[in-house]
Amino acid sequence: MKQLLLGLFILSVSFQSCGDKKKNTPPPPEEPPKQEVVVMDTTPPEPIIEEEIIEVPQERSVAVQEGEWLYDISRREYGNAQSWKKIYEANKEIIDNPDLIFPGQELIIPE
Repeated sequence: MKQLLLGLFILSVSFQSCGDKKKNTPPPPEEPPKQEVVVMDTTPPEPIIEEEIIEVPQERSVAVQEGEWLYDISRREYGNAQSWKKIYEANKEIIDNPDLIFPGQELIIPE
């Protein structure tokens, strides 16, 4: 009987030591966290070129008719007789006095 008890004791000790080996075994190494790779386009963007279109006002010209005043030309060209000053300002080089214009003079009509 002693042998039987001794055998059981040895078995229980060896069984416990087997279980201890599993407990003392270090855990498997952890995988490093996966890193997300972001690829960025590093080429510089093409510059945006904005074109500014400047319209040059078209200058018209009229020939003064006999008996016309700047007032008459303004009413005919602009539909407003009070705009005679625009015509006068645009033609100061050839008009000395806005009350004295002569037939045949070429006057610039600004927009």
